[in-house]
This record gives sequence, structure tokens and C-alpha cells, in this order.
Amino acid sequence: MKISVRNLEPTKAKLTITIDQEEFEPYLDTARKEIAEQITVPGFRKGHVPGKLVDQRVGFGAVAGEAVNKAIPDFYSQALQTKEIRPMAQPEIEVVELPQNADDDTKLKFTATVERRPDFELPDLDGMTIEVEKAEITDEDVNNRLEALRQRFGKKIAPIVVPIWDSGKKGTGIIDVLNKRAYEMQNLKRAELELPADKEDVVTAFNDALKESVAETSEEFMEKFFGVEDFTYAEMIQGL
Repeated sequence: MKISVRNLEPTKAKLTITIDQEEFEPYLDTARKEIAEQITVPGFRKGHVPGKLVDQRVGFGAVAGEAVNKAIPDFYSQALQTKEIRPMAQPEIEVVELPQNADDDTKLKFTATVERRPDFELPDLDGMTIEVEKAEITDEDVNNRLEALRQRFGKKIAPIVVPIWDSGKKGTGIIDVLNKRAYEMQNLKRAELELPADKEDVVTAFNDALKESVAETSEEFMEKFFGVEDFTYAEMIQGL
């Protein structure tokens, strides 16, 4: 197989591929055998018709056409690997030359025009540092997101966890809305905190919204809700 490559654009190449007769012949033989399974020739069983008779019966052009359909994908793939071309799309194939009969010594020749990934060199990354600014999430961000969810799904949407920020807008802990308790991590262990005074009202409102949702899940919970009896933590989890 002979391969030549012409770069049409930085990301487009045209391959010209020429196949030797001995490389193409196995595809012709396979095509003849497959066609022999489909035709009837007096004196021969299906699949046992000699290749020359197949050529005479259906024409060498039909045999060559079947062979080309299977040969081109194989040789095109080999050419890409040989030339280390990484395609980005299906190629445009054009058959340029093709033997016209079994005795014709013309070689199969085709072109493949394909979009390819450009060649480039990565810089040396050793010693390179990349600084990524830490994302800041404020109470306003949380409230805006919550309001968007409520507009979409209804007013009973409420978070089950509320973050706690310090003066530098750094997360220092969380509030479990289900039991209205605050926690922080100390030495990889959860430690309970005093509920921040500025969070009491909003956490209570979220807790009430969750209770309403829980109450609607069963008659038992509904009776408990209207009886002004608090749900246990386990019942809150069960209802949600």
C-alpha cells in the first residue's frame, strides 16, 4: 500500500492511497464467494460456483464494487494509523482507479479527504502553578436560588441544610433544618454549636415548611400536625 498526504488546511488533509494487486485480490475472492451464495448456475451448488464463472455471470464490475466497499474502510484505517492522522469526521471518499477485469493490472487507487485534529506541542508543565480563586457563596446567593426553585416548584420548597458563614464569607458550619441545630467540624468530628441568632427566624420558617410537607404524606402525620405536636426527627426523615 502506498500513501501520500496533502494538507489542504491546518485541519484538513487529503490522503491518496494506492493498493497493490496482491493486497486487493483477497477482497475480490471474498466478494466472489459471497455472490456465489446468492446466484444459481446450472451444474453447480450455491456457494460452489468458480470465481471466473461468477465474474462472467454478474460481471467483474459488480464483483469489484463489492470488494471495494469492504477494502476501502480497512485500507483507510491502516493509512490513518500509518500517518498518525486523527480524524474528526467521516471522510469524503473518491475512487480514482479500479481494475476493469480480472486480468487488468490497474491498481485500486482512491482518495480520502478528512477533517483532522491539528498537530500541536504542549508546553512544559513542570513547575507551572495555577491559582484558582475560591468561589464565594453568600446568603444572598442561597436565597436567590431558593426563590427560583420556589417559583418553579411551589412555595413549600425548603432546604434541609443552611450554611453558616464567618465575617470573611468562609463556610464554618451548617444548620440541620430538621432539628434546628447547628454543627461544625472539629478534628474531623462533628461538634454542635449554638444556633446563630441571625439564623433563627429563617431556619424556623424552613422547618415549618418542611413540617407542612411531612404532614401531607399521611393521615397520622396530618393529625399530629394540626394537634400542634412536633414531629420527631425520624418522622421528618420518613415524611420527606
